[in-house]
Amino acid sequence: MCGRYSLNLKDNHSSFKKETINNFKSIFDYKNEDICPSNRAPIVFNLNSKFVFKQSSWGLSFEWLPKGKTLFNIRSETVHEKSFSNSLIANNRCLVPFSYYFEWMKTQELKEKYKLFTKTPVSFLQVYIN
Repeated sequence: MCGRYSLNLKDNHSSFKKETINNFKSIFDYKNEDICPSNRAPIVFNLNSKFVFKQSSWGLSFEWLPKGKTLFNIRSETVHEKSFSNSLIANNRCLVPFSYYFEWMKTQELKEKYKLFTKTPVSFLQVYIN
């Protein structure tokens, strides 16, 4: 995933329990066609054995990054080897709901954005939070 995605919870309530929708009304009104790193977007995390929906900025911030920069793409092949990410894996997980995500294809010196969909209207990507 390139780091940009779309989410339309507003028009896709059918995937969730009514109780969940009622408990997190502001989250389920969320719709954004082009979410990029550092934007605020809904996430789902586990708090005291209950799933909680919250809007949060996404991407990883570390003091060693240049000011204003966010790390948002870590290779799954090396995530366990990196000192900054291996501690996140064990304890800090969340789910990021998405409707589709984007990948870029270079064609004749241009970059074209392509939408990639899953079979369900809203899917979840497991990520790590710091």
